[in-house]
Amino acid sequence: VRLRRYDMKFSDSSTARTYSDRFTDNSWLEWCRKVLKPTGKDVVDVGCGGGIYSKGFVLCGAKSVLGIDSSEQYIEEAGNFCPDADFQVAQCECIGIESESADIVFERALIHHLDPDQLLANAEEIIRILRRGGLAVVQDRTLENAMSQDDTYWLRRELMNMFPRLIDFEAKRRPCVADYSQTLLNAGFTCVEVTIFSEIRKRYASKEQFDEELAQRKGKSILFRLSDDELRKYRARIMDLCPNDSIVECDQWTIWTGKKSIQQGGAPDAYGAGDL
Repeated sequence: VRLRRYDMKFSDSSTARTYSDRFTDNSWLEWCRKVLKPTGKDVVDVGCGGGIYSKGFVLCGAKSVLGIDSSEQYIEEAGNFCPDADFQVAQCECIGIESESADIVFERALIHHLDPDQLLANAEEIIRILRRGGLAVVQDRTLENAMSQDDTYWLRRELMNMFPRLIDFEAKRRPCVADYSQTLLNAGFTCVEVTIFSEIRKRYASKEQFDEELAQRKGKSILFRLSDDELRKYRARIMDLCPNDSIVECDQWTIWTGKKSIQQGGAPDAYGAGDL
C-alpha cells in the first residue's frame, strides 16, 4: 500500500473549514469563566484557526477578542464565524500588536507545530503583548495525553493502537511538560502552573454525522498521516465501537498558565515562583 503521509497544509484550499463549523462545548465555557475569568478583559487568541475559541471568549464576556493566525484562509473563515471579534494574519513569533495590550493570551493546539527556537520566540512575544499581571494560557497535548488508554479518550486510543507508527510521529512533535514550562520561565513568566484538562470537543447526534467528519479528517491533523485505505479501516473500527446516538468526542489536554510579573523585568528564580 502506498501511503499518503504528509503534514496537513493549513493554507491549502483542501483543508478549508477543517478548524471551524463547531462551537466550544459548554464544559469548556464553564472552565473558561471559572478559571480564566475573561469578563471585561482584552483577549488575544493566537493560532485561532476558524475562530472557534475566539467566539468562546466572546461568549464568556471578554471586552475584546483579537484572533491571530498565519493562514489567510482561516482568518477569513474566522471573521465570518465570529463577527464580534477582530482577526488578523500574523506569525506567532511576531504578532504585530502593541506591547502590553492584552490581559489574556490564549494558544490552543499551536505549540506542537513549533521548533525550540520558535517556542521561545513565541513565549517572548506573548509576554511582550501582555499587560503586567496578565495571563498566558497554552493548551496542547503531550505524548502522555496522546497515548492515554482511558476509555474517555477512546477515539485517539484506537488510532494509536491501530497504527503504532504514529506513536513515533507524536513523540517527535509533542511538547514535554518540564521543557515547555522552562521555556515560559526563560521568557520571563512567573508562577507557571500545569494542569490536565479533559475537554469535550464535540457531541454528535448520529454515527453518520461523526463518520462524515472523520472522512473529511476534520479537526484532527494527525488523520492526514493516514492513507485513504487506512482512514477507511479506522472509520470502520470507530463505527463498530461507537453508540448509535449521543456520541461524545473527548480529548485529554495539558494546560500551561504563566503570569507576567506586576513588576518590570526580572526573570523568576525557580519553577513555580513569582508574583501572583
